[in-house]
Amino acid sequence: MWTEAICGFVGGLLAGNAAPHFLKGIARESYPTLLGDSALVNLVAGWAGLLLAMAFLSLAGASASWLVVELSAAPGVLVMGVFHALGGAFWLKRRAARRTGERD
Repeated sequence: MWTEAICGFVGGLLAGNAAPHFLKGIARESYPTLLGDSALVNLVAGWAGLLLAMAFLSLAGASASWLVVELSAAPGVLVMGVFHALGGAFWLKRRAARRTGERD
């Protein structure tokens, strides 16, 4: 049961992270990722994140009830949502720029 709960949580984290990247990508807006800020990079990163999230959630749901998966995925989505709501990706980009001496 712990393995399923951990897979569900990771799946929730991945889904919560993939959603803003995918949505910014299809809206043709810039959003920071590890691979760049372009809309196409965000679309592909979001799509890949959604595939990974589905894989983890499917893995968790293979041997556990969907209630266990949903109850373990929901906190993962919330954690990633709070990270993004507090400026997570933008904060990390600014922090990295300060370390290398670049400007925003």
